Formats: sequence, structure tokens, C-alpha cells
Amino acid sequence: MLTFIPFSVSNLYEGLIVCVVVLLDTVICYGNTLTTLDINQNPSLILLSCYDNQLTSLDVSQNTALTDFQCQNNQLTSLD
Repeated sequence: MLTFIPFSVSNLYEGLIVCVVVLLDTVICYGNTLTTLDINQNPSLILLSCYDNQLTSLDVSQNTALTDFQCQNNQLTSLD
């Protein structure tokens, strides 16, 4: 059962789409150059660590279980 996806300081470029992993509870993707991150299909997500990227918008409105949210040091102009 996949519940954790680590992508920290991995030189990810552009975007990361984490789709329909219903039991996924942790996404760690800090320290990359991500400009987009789509996590809307992951309602069980508890921890999202996406700081130190180049995100300009982020929608966590579907992530109702989210309790640990680290998104500092991005270029966010929109946060839902």
C-alpha cells in the first residue's frame, strides 16, 4: 500500500501531478523547481511539504484531512 511519496531536493522540474492514490497521506516535494502541483485527487493527504519551489498557485480545497502544510518560500499568488 503506497502512503508516502518523497521527492525532496530531487531536481523535479515544471510540475508534479499526484493522481488518485486514495490512501496517500504524505507528499514531500520540497527543494525542487516545481511550478505546478496537483494533489486534488488525494483526500487522505495529511502532510504536504512543498516549500522551496516556484509554485504560483496551489489548491488544497479537496484535501480535507490535511493537518501539516508547509509551503513557504514559493511564489504563491493564489491559495485555495
